[in-house]
Amino acid sequence: MAKRPAYSNLVKTMREGKFLFTGELEPKKMVDLSSILHSAEEMKKTGKIVAANVTDGPQGDAYTCSMVPCYLVQEKVGLEAIWQMTVRDRNRIALFGDILGGAILGLKNMLALTGDHSALGDHQNARAVYDLDSTQLIDLVSKMVDDGTDLEGKEIEGGKIEMNVGCAANPNSNPREPEILKVGRKVEVGADFIQTQTSFDIDDAKEFLKELEKFNIPVLLGLFPIKNYGIAWYFNE
Repeated sequence: MAKRPAYSNLVKTMREGKFLFTGELEPKKMVDLSSILHSAEEMKKTGKIVAANVTDGPQGDAYTCSMVPCYLVQEKVGLEAIWQMTVRDRNRIALFGDILGGAILGLKNMLALTGDHSALGDHQNARAVYDLDSTQLIDLVSKMVDDGTDLEGKEIEGGKIEMNVGCAANPNSNPREPEILKVGRKVEVGADFIQTQTSFDIDDAKEFLKELEKFNIPVLLGLFPIKNYGIAWYFNE
């Protein structure tokens, strides 16, 4: 697939081959986003963090919609957001509508994700949707960006949207071949960049990154500082 323009500063910087950092913000069950905005301000002050991921209901919990904090982080703090969107809770109609809404608000980066199953979260009787998978979500974004249409080929009034979309990859996968094949399909339908899950083994990470080179798109390697025993125990379990 032909490389689309870099609509975001994140993708522009990655394509220039510059080493960069991104951060992560997790809006929880909240209406006061001052703590999220404060964290975003601290990230921006470093002068090294180019963009901040904003999570979408991690662990299957019912949290604040990620679109709103993405918008506020960009508008109030001036830090670019990476809008994480999962297919867990929305069918293709809702996904399409949300993407249009995000584009109107000026969101330029999306990370397309499957999402942790709702059975793992705090509303275990909730029904997961999964109308599309994450590869199909990337395909939907590609059609909206490149063709100005929805999945049925119906045109968007006003034309194409401007957004770059990334895909996730698991550097800890074993065997690795199925994961590489999955990433390949996502690149084929239009992923602009790859963002890996947290890696804890530098040698495995190097091998995984080597295999991703053939896709010729930028890769962000996931790192997670272990701050205390409780966090280490959680990841080990």
